[in-house]
Amino acid sequence: MAIFRHIIQNCFQNLRYFGTHELNFCRHKSFWCNNRGKETTKFFDGLELEKLFVDENVQKLLKSLCGFDLNRLYSWRLINSPSRRHYALMTDNMYKEFLFKMASKAQYFLQFVPLKEPRPNKAETLSVDSDIAGHDPSKIIFVDISHDSTERDRAIVVREPNGRLRTALPEEHFRMNRIFFDKPDRPVREPPLFHLHPDSDGKIVCGDILLQTLARDEHEFVLDWACNFYEPDDHKFVELCKCIFENTIKKQKLSVLHSTRHFGTLAFYMIINNYYFELIEFFAQNQNISGVANTIRLLRIIYPNWTTTIPSNFSDLDVLKEYLNQIEQQINDNKELKQRFSSNIQVKVDECEKTKILISLLNNLLKSEENEKKKRRQTAA
Repeated sequence: MAIFRHIIQNCFQNLRYFGTHELNFCRHKSFWCNNRGKETTKFFDGLELEKLFVDENVQKLLKSLCGFDLNRLYSWRLINSPSRRHYALMTDNMYKEFLFKMASKAQYFLQFVPLKEPRPNKAETLSVDSDIAGHDPSKIIFVDISHDSTERDRAIVVREPNGRLRTALPEEHFRMNRIFFDKPDRPVREPPLFHLHPDSDGKIVCGDILLQTLARDEHEFVLDWACNFYEPDDHKFVELCKCIFENTIKKQKLSVLHSTRHFGTLAFYMIINNYYFELIEFFAQNQNISGVANTIRLLRIIYPNWTTTIPSNFSDLDVLKEYLNQIEQQINDNKELKQRFSSNIQVKVDECEKTKILISLLNNLLKSEENEKKKRRQTAA
């Protein structure tokens, strides 16, 4: 009894310490950034990337890139309780007012999922009491049951059989929280759909069931379900999103997530991982000059450079022309460097070809936009 009393007393002392002690984890490269072969993305600190995502200008540009297709936003989706159909006779004005109300309600379906760094899967040692080592072969978990404790800040510590007292791991924290905050719609075990596995190179890739689901273009369904099952800073949720995004980019299925709440996160992920050519190409193929211009603006915010700064008063056409001039200048500079130092500098042929294709797409888009502008002027005259 004396030993057990000592355990409880020591644990409550450390619980008080844990409640007031701020855990400062070392920040490293953001988990959302990848290495694409020999290409390395810009170093983004995890906290820096979170602040950049919620920046007002970035959010405004991401919302403009998402698109706003009412037919897509009110398309078929799985729900618990379907509402009854309603038929009504309307005048033209009533119909316009109804469409305006539906457009306002559709903003609910475009709320972005928070981009968060995963919680570190490590515990902090609070104390080591060798006197009580081996007292019990099982771990003893102590939970703060204060009424004002929330799901996020509830203090939970674990006493190891060797006498070590540590903070709970994220998975242990989640499992113990279910005792106080029941989640009837969230099973304890994750669905087989979310199972991931490492490939031969150690990279996390999609499982077979997930690949079959993505082949049916059910990306939005999987991501919506993942948002309901995981927390935004869950390590598995971030891994799952990255796998789905990589598959979407590889299969060139950006249109599947366009006009959904997940396209903004996808666009942000593509830019920080050097996939912005694919994003610009997607908007150029769809004749969306506003999407191309806003992608370039977003690119300049995330990768600031005084030599490529875009003035705020530039129109979409001006932004596109300026970007084309910058790309062509970079190609000419690379050619000169290759001629001077051909033995030291290696220029990727694939990247050059991709850049040329992108330039031709943007030039065609620019010409078509200028032709439409001339037609509008002639019609007005």
